[in-house]
Amino acid sequence: MNHFITLLKEKLAIDFVKETDLKSKIMLHIQPAIFRNILGFRVNNPLTERFIKEHYYVFKAVAHAATKSFGKVLEHAFSDEEIAYLSMIVLGWMYQTEENSSAYYNAVVLCFNGTSVSKLLLENLKDMFPDIEFIGAFSFRQFEKLHLEPDFIFTTVPMKSHTTTIIVPPFLEPDSRKQLRKVVSKLLSQDPHRKAKRYCLCHKRSHSCG
Repeated sequence: MNHFITLLKEKLAIDFVKETDLKSKIMLHIQPAIFRNILGFRVNNPLTERFIKEHYYVFKAVAHAATKSFGKVLEHAFSDEEIAYLSMIVLGWMYQTEENSSAYYNAVVLCFNGTSVSKLLLENLKDMFPDIEFIGAFSFRQFEKLHLEPDFIFTTVPMKSHTTTIIVPPFLEPDSRKQLRKVVSKLLSQDPHRKAKRYCLCHKRSHSCG
């Protein structure tokens, strides 16, 4: 799947927003498509001819990427109908990328409270800020090794960084969520060039920033 997306990005000269979500959506289609191919079943797509005519460059890019990425497991090449369905997903994501390109950010979560807490915090932040792509949750040591360059770092402990840092409690309760939304909203509206600043969100009750 990673190879498929990489080839698409090269052919279409685009960096998709929310790339992880795009991979998941394509995977939901590509797995049954491969089984249909192996078993010799065909799908009916009444929009195939029209799509090829109106978006030929997308269709060809998807066909090329699909052949290079999944060709070894196929009995024969994907039908135009299958490629058209995949292409519709890709085209939709291209439109979404264009619409969000001016206000798109990515972020990482640094949590030092164990895997379960990290995953829970990551999912809570994803739900709260759908316009930010969260690359993942990491320990400080993992983050250093990855050499990532996110726009924001959400961290449960204070740290020195040139990246905009937002300190959050491990568990986001209603008051914390309300404060955090205000902080991020202010940051996005007043810091369009993503200058390094430091914001601290401290839980008023049972948690502190240290």
